[in-house]
Amino acid sequence: MAAAAAARSESPGTQAEPFTVALELLFKAGFDTRTARHLARRCSPEIIQRQLAWLPARHCTRSRLGMLRRAIEEDWPRPEGVPEEPDLLLGNLFAAHYYAAYHGNTGEPVAEPFPKDVQMAAKFIERLPRSATPATEVPEWGRRLGSFMRSKHQGDARAKPNLSFALVLHGDEFLRTVQNERSARQQDASGKAQEARHAALMPEYLAYLRLAEKTVQRTDPRLYAAFTRKREHTRQAMTGGLFLASADTLACFDSEESRLTAFAEFFRNDPRHPVPDLDQWARERETLAALATSTSAANASGGTVHH
Repeated sequence: MAAAAAARSESPGTQAEPFTVALELLFKAGFDTRTARHLARRCSPEIIQRQLAWLPARHCTRSRLGMLRRAIEEDWPRPEGVPEEPDLLLGNLFAAHYYAAYHGNTGEPVAEPFPKDVQMAAKFIERLPRSATPATEVPEWGRRLGSFMRSKHQGDARAKPNLSFALVLHGDEFLRTVQNERSARQQDASGKAQEARHAALMPEYLAYLRLAEKTVQRTDPRLYAAFTRKREHTRQAMTGGLFLASADTLACFDSEESRLTAFAEFFRNDPRHPVPDLDQWARERETLAALATSTSAANASGGTVHH
């Protein structure tokens, strides 16, 4: 991963995306950094994907990476017996890696899948979540299903590995597992992005809350006193109940940030002094910024502004 990151930083700006995609494919295939950069600069991701997909059908028995490098550099034609259709090509790749994983083969697949397996795998792949690099993802999905079925068949002497049967009997179960994992990753990524956004906005939001607090203290001291009493009651409950708060918890409660966020919560729905929460404040700020930009653009297009 460090090598991939370093190579990405060196790639030209206009070709960064295809260069990066090509590097990821080559690193996953097992090439060293120097060779991967050499190939990524000279060959498109499409050529690399194609040769990766066709490699199992070449039945290499000696230097796998050596053959793959030559195939990529010279863009070798499709091997005999490999279907031309892209979907069937991916189906063949999925099926070959399924059988490899089912039989515990961690290297390149050696079995040639049956046509029915390839056709059913191609249809099943369309239901799986995929990125822009299916030639690297599809083998992983095939191996995952192979391992999935291997674990299901443990202890069953009559079990058969047939991929077409596996997809009919357990395809939906496997697909649901994959989709649930993807959804969990997306939710986790979304939550982390939201946390990062809040952290970036918090200093400005707290500055806004300080001004709002001073305004309420000055214009409506009785209402602010109600907020202060509520804070005091909360603190008393933390120090005088059955479960006493720790010193760290009390220090956090007494901090300025804690007071200001509690102030925002207390006055959020107050009709006289409404205080927006962080998300609402950010939306309002973005709206004002957009209006300011629009007004500035309109003034600029209209010529000199008269005062």
